Amino acid sequence: MKHATRLSHVYQQTSMFPWSRFLTLGLLLGASLLFGIATAVPQEQTLTAVPDTAQPGASISLQGTGYTPGGYQGTIRWQGVDYETFTIPDGGAFTQSFTIPADASAGEHAVTVCAGTPCFTGEFEQLATVTVTVEGYVVHLPTVMSGNSTPPPPFETRIDTAVPVPTDLTLPELEGEPRPLAAVADELGNVAAFVANEIVVQTDNTAVLDAILTQYEGTLLLTSDPAEAGIADLPPLYLVRVNLDQADLANLEANVVALDGLQAEHGVAVGEHRFSGEDGARLIAIASETAVSQPGASIGVNWVSPPTDATAVPVSSIEAPNSILGDYASNAYNWHYMNSGSVQDIGTADAWDALYYGDKLDNRVRIAILDGGFAPNDDFPADTTYLNIFPFDPRNVGGVDGGSRWHGTDVLQTAVG
Repeated sequence: MKHATRLSHVYQQTSMFPWSRFLTLGLLLGASLLFGIATAVPQEQTLTAVPDTAQPGASISLQGTGYTPGGYQGTIRWQGVDYETFTIPDGGAFTQSFTIPADASAGEHAVTVCAGTPCFTGEFEQLATVTVTVEGYVVHLPTVMSGNSTPPPPFETRIDTAVPVPTDLTLPELEGEPRPLAAVADELGNVAAFVANEIVVQTDNTAVLDAILTQYEGTLLLTSDPAEAGIADLPPLYLVRVNLDQADLANLEANVVALDGLQAEHGVAVGEHRFSGEDGARLIAIASETAVSQPGASIGVNWVSPPTDATAVPVSSIEAPNSILGDYASNAYNWHYMNSGSVQDIGTADAWDALYYGDKLDNRVRIAILDGGFAPNDDFPADTTYLNIFPFDPRNVGGVDGGSRWHGTDVLQTAVG
């Protein structure tokens, strides 16, 4: 569910002005979200990608010019969809790092940088697009020609900090310590996250468990015994935190290949695998070494699945990922001027839920904002009407006296909650 709220805007506080001044009348259908930037001198925008060819998960540099005057938020779009935001510095030129989506398909993709979050439109539009070619990972299978077989590339590992690690997921602490995450990407671009310092041990031999705890300076975090639930013939499960300093990185690849040969007839451990950091590589080194040395036990990694889309149901409204505001959370349900139980105790978020469950979200009404300073963007309804006595500034972007630019957008934002 998309709620009409977004506060990642540049808010310019202005003093109240006399009602005797001329005001712009903005008639808008429905709830709208707005924010503004300084009026820019018309200038062509340019955008370059360095390099312009990369693999999924790789980092490239976006270099832009002409986004004058700068000093406001910009949006990076991937294939026409808003992907992330950043600050365009004063002067309108920038160099911004961008990570190719891990699930990007092979071929040409459009990357656009526009001024504003969301992108400004009409006379305020500032954007440029560059084409980035994504190289697909090759699936290496043995090739047979005239009876001779060409083997697939060997299993290799390396550290690649561009491999994405979930940043919106925090696991509950165990034994008073946080649980860091790491990730690994295979040559097909598939990315999997896991706890960077935990292994799962399944064994009914406590001597094996004790040996693992001793060798890797482990801490037993959790125990799950299926027998206690009436399930017979299944060994207990143990969650163990290990000391990554005890990992043997030199034998990581050999141990994985050895395990692969035991578990698959033709082997699946082939090609390059990239870890988000050395901690992830060390954890896999410990897990694979333990599995090789303790064949009577089942050794696993504590894989972590990302949460499902939280915007699909009420009780969450995920807005812009960052803001110029100091203390900011992306979930509008946590904002003190939106939720219940805070100092203001307004309960706007509860009202959203009531509208949702009552199937009333499409019940829109026409409202009028009597103010000055309207900067149109994608959030403006298509049939917005402007009434203004100033023919040279039909949207009164400069505001009354030129001292309250975008005040109207801020007032409207307050009105729609």
